[in-house]
Amino acid sequence: MKIFPFSITIIFIALFTCTQNVYSANELFSSIASGNWNSTTTWVMSTNGGGTWFAATSIPNDTSGTITIRNPNTVTVTVSTTANQMVIDSGGVLKINLGIILTIPDGSGTDITMSLGSILNGPGTVKTQNTVSLNLRGGSAFNANLNVNTGTTYAYDQTSPYDGSLYGNLTVDAGATLNCGDASGRHLFMYGDVVNNGTITASSSGGSYSINGPTLVNNGTLTTDGSAYMDSTTSISGSGIFNPANTYISGNVTLLNNITYSPSYIVLYSGGVLNPNGKTLTITSGTFEVQSGTTVTSPGTVKTQNTVSLNLRGGSALNAILNVNTGTTYAYDHSSPYEGSLYGDLVVDAGATLNTGNIYGRQLSMYGDVIINGTITASSTGGSYSINGPTLVNNGTVTGIGSAYMDSTTSISGSGIFNPANTYISGNVTLLNNITYTPTYIGLYSGGVLNPNGKTLTITSGTFEVQSGTTVTSPGTVKTQNTVSLNLRGGSAFNANLNVNTGTTYAYDQISPYDGSLYGNLTVDAGATLNCGNASGRHLFMYGNVVNNGTITASHSSGSYSINGPTLVNNGTLTAAGSAYMDSTTSISGSGIFNPTNTYISGNVTLLNNITYSPSYIRLYSGGVLNPNGKTLTITSGTFEVQSGTSVTSPGTVKTQNTVSLNLRGGSAFNANLNVNTGTTYAYDQITPYYGSLYGNLTIDAGATINGGNISGRALLIYGNTTNNGTLTASSTGGSIIVKCPVFVNNGVVNTSGSFSFDSTTAFSGTGSFLTHADFTAKANVTLTGTHQMQSITINTAGIFNITNSWLKLKASNPIVNSGTFTTTNSTVEFNSNVLQTISTAGITYSKLRSNNSAGTNLAGNVTVNDSLIIQLGTLDLNGKVLTVSSTGTLLESPGNVVKGTAGYLTTTRSINAPSSLNVAGFGAILTSTSNLGSTEIRRGHAVQTGGSIKRYFDITPTNNSGLNATLKFKFDESELNLRPESTLKLIKSTNAGVNWINMGGTVNTSLNEITISGLSSFSRWSADSSGVNGIINFAIQGYYNPSTNRLNMEDTVRIYLRQTSPPYSIADSCLTLLDSALLKAACVFSNAVSGTYYIQIKHRNALETWSKYGGESYIAGNTLNYDFMSSAANAFGNNQIQVDAAPVRYAIYSGDVFQDGIIDGSDGNLVDNAASIFETGYIVSDIDGDRVVDGSDASIVDNNAANFVSVALP
Repeated sequence: MKIFPFSITIIFIALFTCTQNVYSANELFSSIASGNWNSTTTWVMSTNGGGTWFAATSIPNDTSGTITIRNPNTVTVTVSTTANQMVIDSGGVLKINLGIILTIPDGSGTDITMSLGSILNGPGTVKTQNTVSLNLRGGSAFNANLNVNTGTTYAYDQTSPYDGSLYGNLTVDAGATLNCGDASGRHLFMYGDVVNNGTITASSSGGSYSINGPTLVNNGTLTTDGSAYMDSTTSISGSGIFNPANTYISGNVTLLNNITYSPSYIVLYSGGVLNPNGKTLTITSGTFEVQSGTTVTSPGTVKTQNTVSLNLRGGSALNAILNVNTGTTYAYDHSSPYEGSLYGDLVVDAGATLNTGNIYGRQLSMYGDVIINGTITASSTGGSYSINGPTLVNNGTVTGIGSAYMDSTTSISGSGIFNPANTYISGNVTLLNNITYTPTYIGLYSGGVLNPNGKTLTITSGTFEVQSGTTVTSPGTVKTQNTVSLNLRGGSAFNANLNVNTGTTYAYDQISPYDGSLYGNLTVDAGATLNCGNASGRHLFMYGNVVNNGTITASHSSGSYSINGPTLVNNGTLTAAGSAYMDSTTSISGSGIFNPTNTYISGNVTLLNNITYSPSYIRLYSGGVLNPNGKTLTITSGTFEVQSGTSVTSPGTVKTQNTVSLNLRGGSAFNANLNVNTGTTYAYDQITPYYGSLYGNLTIDAGATINGGNISGRALLIYGNTTNNGTLTASSTGGSIIVKCPVFVNNGVVNTSGSFSFDSTTAFSGTGSFLTHADFTAKANVTLTGTHQMQSITINTAGIFNITNSWLKLKASNPIVNSGTFTTTNSTVEFNSNVLQTISTAGITYSKLRSNNSAGTNLAGNVTVNDSLIIQLGTLDLNGKVLTVSSTGTLLESPGNVVKGTAGYLTTTRSINAPSSLNVAGFGAILTSTSNLGSTEIRRGHAVQTGGSIKRYFDITPTNNSGLNATLKFKFDESELNLRPESTLKLIKSTNAGVNWINMGGTVNTSLNEITISGLSSFSRWSADSSGVNGIINFAIQGYYNPSTNRLNMEDTVRIYLRQTSPPYSIADSCLTLLDSALLKAACVFSNAVSGTYYIQIKHRNALETWSKYGGESYIAGNTLNYDFMSSAANAFGNNQIQVDAAPVRYAIYSGDVFQDGIIDGSDGNLVDNAASIFETGYIVSDIDGDRVVDGSDASIVDNNAANFVSVALP
């Protein structure tokens, strides 16, 4: 029983349900009166498709057919219900009460059709589920809330013009979609609040929707393939996706939270306002166009990601912050004149790029603060941007192959890269930290100011142009690296410091007149170069302090620079192929190189340390002053011109090295010391009258030369103390050196082809020499101190040369012409040439007279020597003159170095009392007597006396000349022997001046070269002679012979034998004698030989034994045998001689038989080599060439003869 009723119920329900499913779709409902949706009285229905209508027996729902709300009925939904295929006729009203939901599921056709004039009111909600179509005809009013709950709802006017409207609030639930335009031209206006948790779209590219309500909350996806419009005042919030293809905003849109937008296109137009409201609008794609008259307000941020274009039309106002977050944003006006503007701040994040001009002519002006952590660029050569805001912070890259402008007051900071191709600054730009710039071009123009603000702007490339009227202010530094050009236009003010750090910086005005200026300090670092003129006419003025550790140059021959600042510190290279100017008051220091080709100084230049200058030309002009300041300016080349009215001041030194010309113009004042250190310095005025003057002290170093006249008419006047350790010359015959200095110290050489004059009061000293003449003018008052070598001198009338207590050496012949005063008290005058000299005598009395000339001297006239006559080297030929030695004077001679002369004599007169071995005046007549001789004159002459004496005689004439009981030692020199055998000399006496002679005998001491005779009662003329000389042999020794003097280097002992002409060639006689070095003759006394024919055999200690020619020579006892070996090799047996001279022709016996074994070979050479290796000197057998030194020249003679197997040739 319980089961049956339950079963019956189930069957009934099933049948009822089947009936509903089968017949409800054909049940059409139409309102018949205003009323409640749930009241059948509100409806009529038809089951035959509208053919017959009858009172409703049920209420419509989603299973019904078409539900029509007729005019003028108002149907109210008071209970949530479900319906679809609903049509609201014009004038019909559907009202949904508060809290009531009318659910519209997917029907078979259009689910709601609202006719023109129809109304769907709330405050309840229409909920759509699954696929729902809303046909919102123009003029209808869908005022209820719409909730798209599931599926997709299509909402628009399905007939032209296809514009549907929603006036109530819209909610799209998660997973649901509102499609406002799935066909082209379809559009939906939404005037209520919109909450989107699902998707709002217009899926056709020609579809669209307008969100015109007060709020849009999007937590889902706001999208469209077509377009979205916002034409009213709307606040937007939510965390959803915004990616309509196109969005058009003409309303006032305010963000209530950050949103992200991914469109193809957004446009603010027709007065539209986008108010970020302090929030961030992130745009991830497409183009954002801000049209004229529209605004993106502040506060708030527009953030761009990926690739975004901002079309900032002229007259638009993007006042919000722009944050380029990722990717590349292109920002400018896409229409002519293509100039976009940003009025808010700009932030470009790391890795992101803002491109303000990727097409020619595009430009962006930025008026807010700019922070670059990524990149800002204008990638087209015609693209550009202007940074006009208060600050630019760049920690990324500011770049562009186009141009960057800074036209306002802007502070720049950051650690990023700055490398726009071109930058133009007309504003006031201030650095807040150091920055580095790598441009092609930077231009300060139109009053622009660059203020480094104590920081450093580093420019690593391109050109920095500072135009007229613009300023680079101080403090601060512009640092250049690599290759940079500074175009410093006339009228510009580059007041900052310039630091040329690396590479080469070119600095000048690149437009006529090409004169650039730097007013700040300049530093050029090591390895860097500042080029002030690499093209003709370019010039740079430097008015600040200059520190150069690299190179400053003007590389073109017509380029130049001016250093006009207070200081120049050069530790690098200051150079120029052109010119350097110093036109102000400047102090110079540093250890660097100074070698500009030309330097012009019209300022006041002071040295703070020693510097070296290597120019082609330096000129002091127009009142210029060079102040060495106690330091040394070294000039190593070129010309230093000191013009009239300019000064080189004292203290301090100008040092010259190598070849330097000093052009000392008339009216100039060279007051500094001049030190000629190396090379040759030419010093005079190079313009008529050609007389240059030095007023400071002059020092010429060893090896250096000052030439005061290498061209005729040039002259150098020297007013300062002079020390010459090198050479002082005037190399032209018309050049002159005029010495007006207080002190003249010559330790070098004075050698003038022109003239040298002493012309003032001068203390003269030094160890050097004059190779040419010196003139003592009428103004000269010269005092010599010490020893000095001169060539010749002329003392003019009123001129004074005082050599008291000093030693004057002279090389010329007859070197003294005295018309003034020549004071010789206690002095020495030495004649010391190597060619024959004549000793000057006119107007001269010598104190000490020294003859030191290997070629000899002779007297020009009679002369008196008050102190000493010294024959140091060579001979003094009296030349027929009388040389008087004062009563206190003396003669000093040495062997071979003597007074001689076939005429003339020496004389001295003095009082002699009881002399004991008294060598009177050193003449060589040594007197001993117990008697007082009284006033006694001693004369010594050198003429050969009657009968053939030696070449010396004495006239001894005492006042008391009787009963003297005197002894006479007669001294002689071997050069005076006149071929008389020394061992047989005897004294001869004449009482009638040499007419008759008496043989007085005497004892010869050959080692002392003297003959002594005692017991003399009186003195008269005395000479010496020797009898028995019967052999004169002429020959030379190869090693000793000197072809330049035609003499032997020394006299030496030889032994000469007479040998029989038949075997065994026995010795008949011999003599030991001297071979005269000048006459090349040996005198022999053969005491034992009888008349006959003999070979003559010569033996010498290191020469090869040599015999006379074959057959022997005839000798007659009592006569003199004369034989000449020298005239022909054939005069020696076997032609065994070597030619040693061609003019005259002379032959000599071979040298080198040191062992005297008859052959010259290696054993002789070893002996010489060993002696040479220990530097043996003196009279030794291994001295082959007779210079008393054993060396390579001796070994060479032996080696050559040994190589030729030279040996003795015997009969």
